Amino acid sequence: MAGRLTKEMMNNFKKGYELFDAKQFDESFKIFESVAQSELYTNEERAEAFNMIGVITSFFAPHLSPSEEQNPLFFFKKSLVFNPYYLGALLNIINYFGQKSHSMHNDKNEFLKAYNILNSKLYQSLTETDKEELKLKYQFYQSLY
Repeated sequence: MAGRLTKEMMNNFKKGYELFDAKQFDESFKIFESVAQSELYTNEERAEAFNMIGVITSFFAPHLSPSEEQNPLFFFKKSLVFNPYYLGALLNIINYFGQKSHSMHNDKNEFLKAYNILNSKLYQSLTETDKEELKLKYQFYQSLY
């Protein structure tokens, strides 16, 4: 059954986004968490769900991170386990690098992995804004190291 979404499963995924858009982050988190943990969804869908959990716990509801180890970076990395080229998670790893918030990260190895994939394999799929952000973040990284 993996990879063959039922109508109910599709609606569940859609509901997660609707709740997110309505700023009901606790409920959205629960739905994306159930998607991420279910083997009935495809790897792409699970990657997307883990990425959304990272987004929710980054900015909107940091109290939902189960532990300090399961921070937004953990969820972005988990997304990449299911799809190593998942654009959303790669961009989030880049964008959240070096921020001053407790929910952001300073993991230079993860930054470099994401940067190298984006710069070498996915660069053509980036928007001009994403390309500029990638360039600026890399300059920031270089200023630190």
